[in-house]
Amino acid sequence: MWKLIIFLLGFAVASGVIFVSLFGVENPNQELTDQQPSSQVTVQISDQEQSAKQDKEDSKSFMNRKLSTSKGIVEGLSRENYDLLEKCAQDLMLLSQEANWKVLNTKPYLKMSADFRSSAERLRNAAAEKNLDGATLAYFEVTLNCVRCHKYIRTIK
Repeated sequence: MWKLIIFLLGFAVASGVIFVSLFGVENPNQELTDQQPSSQVTVQISDQEQSAKQDKEDSKSFMNRKLSTSKGIVEGLSRENYDLLEKCAQDLMLLSQEANWKVLNTKPYLKMSADFRSSAERLRNAAAEKNLDGATLAYFEVTLNCVRCHKYIRTIK
């Protein structure tokens, strides 16, 4: 049981690192036009850098929230704390509805997001029923959905 929990936590952490590296990167191929005065170019670069920095911080913060919630699930599973499991599963479902979650608008991505929410809902329901095996299996599904989606995002970007 512990090996499975550690394995799942590893997936969650790896997914977080991948997410941050995917969504915190500036576009190095962006070009400036020659028609702009140099002072405006400097301001524009500064604004772009600031925007990219803010996006990176937002992505990191959002990923940290997901990882923190996942850690709570692992704690809930290991201690059979069904209230914590139920709360963290609900938090994952809410996180999946936030704007930061929606990084693509493709059919496969939208399906993966729906699959994730279904797995998180199964986790919440299993916790409400005090079904440790069901909650563990549902968390494994949640983790698989995370890995599949992050893998898909890497192929698109």
